Amino acid sequence: MQGLPINEKGFATIIDAKPSSETTAYLSEYFSDALVIGYELPPILEAACEALGTEYINIALGPLRFLPDLTVGFRSNNPDRTRRFGSYPIEDRVVAQYAGFLRARFARLAQPQVGGATALFAGQVSDDVSLIRDGMFIEMGDVEEGLVGIFRSHERVLFKRHPYASKLQAEKQLKSLRKFGSVTVSDENVYRMMSHAGITDVYALNSSVTEEARWFGARGNPLVTQRFVFGQNPGTGCQSFEQTLNCLTSLGFWSSIMGVEGRLDDTVWYPNPLRESLGMNWGLGSGMGDDDRRSRLKKVLTAFKNKL
Repeated sequence: MQGLPINEKGFATIIDAKPSSETTAYLSEYFSDALVIGYELPPILEAACEALGTEYINIALGPLRFLPDLTVGFRSNNPDRTRRFGSYPIEDRVVAQYAGFLRARFARLAQPQVGGATALFAGQVSDDVSLIRDGMFIEMGDVEEGLVGIFRSHERVLFKRHPYASKLQAEKQLKSLRKFGSVTVSDENVYRMMSHAGITDVYALNSSVTEEARWFGARGNPLVTQRFVFGQNPGTGCQSFEQTLNCLTSLGFWSSIMGVEGRLDDTVWYPNPLRESLGMNWGLGSGMGDDDRRSRLKKVLTAFKNKL
């Protein structure tokens, strides 16, 4: 850590730094003549790999969290592997079709109470690496001009807490929002909310929901530029990740990427392996209709019991 404290602040300070000669020399013992595969490899490690002539594969979680399984992005400093990653695209028609399934499911449920010209602000965990800029984590106080604009443009603002944010983090974000106007806290499923015709815009620091919003008929508005960019032409000047589905745990995918002769095939099929193994559902965890059915059943049983 080049003399920095081993914590989130230390990491934020060093993530985009140029690797020192001492750092490169230390890593050479491990990285020389190696293929480095890492999750969200920070730019400092990518730069060290480049300096050592070491090939790397960087993996990042994709922004589409509503598909049956989680999506994953790959990028590499090896052009041949980059080309192979591009052979496993997620087609827009597949994403649109599945979003359509969810919207149809939500349409038969009781609609959330939403007024006209409503904005949804999605909370975020405060130590999200995507929020690091200039050696610091971006906070709500750093984007106050953007927050003011939300209240100027919308009659009503809803706040949805991030499912993995602490109560303290969520309360701090909500307090920052309420400095500029009235805010209603919602516990509705975030995809159900984005499907509502009254919610025209989705805001966040740079949560993935701002990327997902368009598939549910709303506009996504990140207040902070994305650190991880997915797609062929990101227009940001940085190398983008190729987003794939059902690949990280696939023998067939990795044998192709690694150029294994006699490509291996997946002999065991398991539904949604990445989502299931991580146990992380994000907004898909509740409010998908099952809660409504349980609630109605509970009311029926309570009424029946009261009549006895």
